[in-house]
Amino acid sequence: MLLLHPTFSSDQWLAGLVGLGSGLCAGFAVFQVRELGKMGEPSWKVVFWFFTIASVLGFVWLMLGPGFSPLSRDTLWPLLGVGICGMLGQLFMTRAYKDGRKYLVASFAYLTVVFSVLLGMLLWGDALSVSGILAMLLIVGSGILAAVR
Repeated sequence: MLLLHPTFSSDQWLAGLVGLGSGLCAGFAVFQVRELGKMGEPSWKVVFWFFTIASVLGFVWLMLGPGFSPLSRDTLWPLLGVGICGMLGQLFMTRAYKDGRKYLVASFAYLTVVFSVLLGMLLWGDALSVSGILAMLLIVGSGILAAVR
Protein backbone atom coordinates (compact mmCIF):
# COMPACT_ATOMS: atom_id res chain seq x y z
CA MET A 1 0.00 0.00 0.00
CA LEU A 2 2.88 2.35 0.76
CA LEU A 3 4.51 1.68 -2.60
CA LEU A 4 1.55 1.55 -4.99
CA HIS A 5 -0.99 3.81 -3.24
CA PRO A 6 -3.96 1.79 -4.49
CA THR A 7 -7.47 3.13 -4.72
CA PHE A 8 -10.53 1.13 -3.88
CA SER A 9 -13.11 2.40 -6.33
CA SER A 10 -15.94 0.10 -7.36
CA ASP A 11 -14.79 -0.14 -10.99
CA GLN A 12 -11.49 -1.83 -10.03
CA TRP A 13 -12.80 -5.01 -8.41
CA LEU A 14 -11.92 -7.18 -11.43
CA ALA A 15 -8.32 -5.90 -11.52
CA GLY A 16 -8.04 -6.58 -7.78
CA LEU A 17 -9.30 -10.13 -8.24
CA VAL A 18 -6.87 -10.69 -11.11
CA GLY A 19 -4.02 -9.48 -8.87
CA LEU A 20 -5.06 -11.79 -6.04
CA GLY A 21 -5.45 -14.67 -8.45
CA SER A 22 -2.01 -13.95 -9.85
CA GLY A 23 -0.48 -14.13 -6.39
CA LEU A 24 -2.28 -17.39 -5.66
CA CYS A 25 -1.14 -18.92 -8.95
CA ALA A 26 2.45 -17.73 -8.38
CA GLY A 27 2.51 -19.43 -4.98
CA PHE A 28 1.14 -22.62 -6.50
CA ALA A 29 3.71 -22.45 -9.33
CA VAL A 30 6.62 -22.06 -6.90
CA PHE A 31 5.40 -25.09 -4.95
CA GLN A 32 5.08 -27.14 -8.15
CA VAL A 33 8.53 -26.10 -9.41
CA ARG A 34 10.05 -27.21 -6.12
CA GLU A 35 8.24 -30.56 -6.26
CA LEU A 36 9.21 -31.14 -9.91
CA GLY A 37 12.82 -30.44 -8.97
CA LYS A 38 12.64 -33.00 -6.17
CA MET A 39 11.30 -35.52 -8.70
CA GLY A 40 14.37 -34.94 -10.88
CA GLU A 41 12.81 -32.94 -13.70
CA PRO A 42 15.40 -30.76 -15.47
CA SER A 43 14.96 -27.01 -15.15
CA TRP A 44 14.85 -26.46 -18.91
CA LYS A 45 11.88 -28.83 -19.27
CA VAL A 46 9.90 -27.07 -16.55
CA VAL A 47 10.60 -23.67 -18.12
CA PHE A 48 9.79 -24.94 -21.63
CA TRP A 49 6.35 -26.15 -20.61
CA PHE A 50 5.72 -23.08 -18.48
CA PHE A 51 6.47 -20.76 -21.39
CA THR A 52 4.54 -22.90 -23.88
CA ILE A 53 1.38 -23.02 -21.79
CA ALA A 54 1.67 -19.36 -20.74
CA SER A 55 2.18 -18.29 -24.37
CA VAL A 56 -0.82 -20.22 -25.65
CA LEU A 57 -3.10 -18.99 -22.84
CA GLY A 58 -1.75 -15.44 -23.16
CA PHE A 59 -2.38 -15.46 -26.91
CA VAL A 60 -5.96 -16.66 -26.42
CA TRP A 61 -6.50 -13.97 -23.75
CA LEU A 62 -5.16 -11.27 -26.10
CA MET A 63 -7.30 -12.40 -29.01
CA LEU A 64 -10.47 -12.50 -26.92
CA GLY A 65 -9.85 -9.41 -24.83
CA PRO A 66 -9.78 -5.75 -25.74
CA GLY A 67 -6.66 -3.82 -26.63
CA PHE A 68 -4.82 -6.31 -28.84
CA SER A 69 -2.27 -4.61 -31.05
CA PRO A 70 -0.52 -6.50 -33.83
CA LEU A 71 3.23 -7.04 -33.84
CA SER A 72 5.26 -4.46 -35.76
CA ARG A 73 8.92 -3.70 -36.40
CA ASP A 74 8.91 -1.19 -33.56
CA THR A 75 7.57 -3.69 -31.03
CA LEU A 76 9.36 -6.85 -32.21
CA TRP A 77 12.79 -6.21 -30.66
CA PRO A 78 11.58 -5.00 -27.26
CA LEU A 79 9.16 -7.94 -27.10
CA LEU A 80 11.92 -10.36 -28.06
CA GLY A 81 14.19 -8.84 -25.39
CA VAL A 82 11.51 -9.22 -22.73
CA GLY A 83 10.94 -12.82 -23.79
CA ILE A 84 14.62 -13.77 -23.71
CA CYS A 85 15.24 -12.03 -20.37
CA GLY A 86 12.08 -13.63 -18.95
CA MET A 87 13.14 -17.06 -20.15
CA LEU A 88 16.64 -16.71 -18.68
CA GLY A 89 15.24 -15.38 -15.41
CA GLN A 90 12.77 -18.24 -15.22
CA LEU A 91 15.53 -20.79 -15.89
CA PHE A 92 17.66 -19.36 -13.09
CA MET A 93 14.72 -19.06 -10.72
CA THR A 94 13.55 -22.61 -11.44
CA ARG A 95 17.04 -23.92 -10.76
CA ALA A 96 17.26 -21.90 -7.54
CA TYR A 97 13.91 -23.22 -6.26
CA LYS A 98 14.92 -26.75 -7.24
CA ASP A 99 18.32 -26.75 -5.51
CA GLY A 100 18.03 -24.06 -2.84
CA ARG A 101 15.98 -23.27 0.23
CA LYS A 102 12.65 -21.97 -1.02
CA TYR A 103 12.25 -19.23 1.61
CA LEU A 104 15.76 -17.92 0.99
CA VAL A 105 15.19 -17.92 -2.76
CA ALA A 106 11.84 -16.18 -2.29
CA SER A 107 13.46 -13.50 -0.15
CA PHE A 108 15.86 -12.72 -3.00
CA ALA A 109 12.86 -12.56 -5.36
CA TYR A 110 11.55 -9.63 -3.30
CA LEU A 111 14.55 -7.65 -4.51
CA THR A 112 12.79 -7.35 -7.89
CA VAL A 113 10.92 -4.42 -6.34
CA VAL A 114 14.22 -2.67 -5.63
CA PHE A 115 15.62 -3.44 -9.07
CA SER A 116 12.49 -2.23 -10.86
CA VAL A 117 12.52 1.03 -8.91
CA LEU A 118 16.21 1.57 -9.62
CA LEU A 119 15.71 0.86 -13.32
CA GLY A 120 12.75 3.26 -13.37
CA MET A 121 14.92 5.95 -11.84
CA LEU A 122 17.84 5.25 -14.19
CA LEU A 123 15.93 4.82 -17.46
CA TRP A 124 12.89 7.06 -17.03
CA GLY A 125 13.84 9.48 -14.29
CA ASP A 126 11.16 8.22 -11.89
CA ALA A 127 11.24 9.88 -8.48
CA LEU A 128 11.37 7.82 -5.31
CA SER A 129 9.37 9.06 -2.34
CA VAL A 130 10.06 8.48 1.32
CA SER A 131 7.03 6.19 1.52
CA GLY A 132 8.45 4.23 -1.45
CA ILE A 133 11.78 3.73 0.33
CA LEU A 134 9.96 2.66 3.49
CA ALA A 135 7.80 0.25 1.48
CA MET A 136 10.84 -1.34 -0.16
CA LEU A 137 12.54 -1.75 3.20
CA LEU A 138 9.39 -3.43 4.58
CA ILE A 139 9.11 -5.77 1.58
CA VAL A 140 12.75 -6.84 1.58
CA GLY A 141 12.88 -7.00 5.39
CA SER A 142 9.81 -9.24 5.51
CA GLY A 143 11.38 -11.53 2.95
CA ILE A 144 14.59 -11.76 4.98
CA LEU A 145 12.62 -12.48 8.17
CA ALA A 146 10.70 -15.25 6.39
CA ALA A 147 13.96 -16.77 5.13
CA VAL A 148 15.58 -16.72 8.58
CA ARG A 149 12.67 -18.55 10.18
